[in-house]
Amino acid sequence: MLGLWWVDHPRARLGKYRMLLGYLAWPVLVGASIAAYFIFDGQSAYVYEWGMLAMTVLFCALLLLTADDRFFIGAALESPRMRWLGWLGKRSFGIYLWQYPVIYLFAKLGWTQLPYYAVLEIAAILVLTVWSDALANVITSRRLPAINGRHVVTACIFLTVFTLPGLAMMGFGGHAIAVSADQKVSDTGELQEKLAANAAAQQAANDQAAAGAAGQSENAAAPADVDLSGVACIGDSVMLGSSGELRKVLPGCIIDAEVSRYVGGGLDAAKQMDAQGRLGKNVVIALGTNGPIAGYEKYEVQTRALLEYLGPDRNIFWVNVYCPELSWQQTNNDYLANMVKDHPNVTIVDWYGLISQHTDWLGGDGIHPNDEGTAAYAKLIHDTMEKTLAAKQSAAVDGKAS
Repeated sequence: MLGLWWVDHPRARLGKYRMLLGYLAWPVLVGASIAAYFIFDGQSAYVYEWGMLAMTVLFCALLLLTADDRFFIGAALESPRMRWLGWLGKRSFGIYLWQYPVIYLFAKLGWTQLPYYAVLEIAAILVLTVWSDALANVITSRRLPAINGRHVVTACIFLTVFTLPGLAMMGFGGHAIAVSADQKVSDTGELQEKLAANAAAQQAANDQAAAGAAGQSENAAAPADVDLSGVACIGDSVMLGSSGELRKVLPGCIIDAEVSRYVGGGLDAAKQMDAQGRLGKNVVIALGTNGPIAGYEKYEVQTRALLEYLGPDRNIFWVNVYCPELSWQQTNNDYLANMVKDHPNVTIVDWYGLISQHTDWLGGDGIHPNDEGTAAYAKLIHDTMEKTLAAKQSAAVDGKAS
């Protein structure tokens, strides 16, 4: 809208006060843009409530001042010495279109581990932009490219060498999307149905488990070597999908799992379970798949608050995450691994270590386990708890004996 208005808007001579205002506003707007780049956090509500709208207005004002050749900035950008900026400007939309596919491809293929990978990304984006612009020009002008009217054959060969593999890759990608669409819809539908069914049955199963635990306490037999009864489990959709298997290996467990729950929702779940008298001595936490923990003070504070609420006397078993398509997988797992140093009552359940070796146990989204995976997920939690508690119990016995 700004561009359409700007094309036909008459530009009269500016008065000195408006000129002064423009020169004062320009550095302020540039400074605000740079500051916003560092301050704005995509996980914060204010970005969506007012932040993006404010930045849109700010950018419009900045564009008006920058494009206006009545100001020094606009006049300087029109200088022949700044023609390289014109080259970028004419191709800026192509650069915008190519940047995400290139960045995604580098991350997907693990090329971000290469030295100076960002330079390689920029080079790939520019080359692809020049190629797509040249190809579009051939199609729209219906003329073969030429360099200063010469070297037509060389230019055609160059364009063809780039174009044919590009078209082949696009065709292959389009075919892959077409044949995978039905399978993806099927996988997603089955997952949603399973999660909905588990969520609907969760409260009734918890009530039954609590009633069973009360009955067992009245008619208690000799205690087992390791007591895994009455375990409280707090998690997200990965745990929710595996809740049926968890109840098999942890009889009487109380599960509060919810789709899209992030780490901040753990404290509320723990308080609710505690108010109901269902927060036992052993607690399993499976949070961190749906958002970052490390590097975000808000979420680190929420994580510490959850640990403080559970206290040092409970045995906490935190399941790390497997979500390779999400940027916070490694940082969250590193954060959880370091958590153990300050909280000796926390044990990491290494779901990432297990499932990364058996990705065939995952559903179509590459995050939620399938039937075989849910059994493995539950068994891993059970075995980790049993081993850890047995070791603690043995150490306590040895300490009394000494």
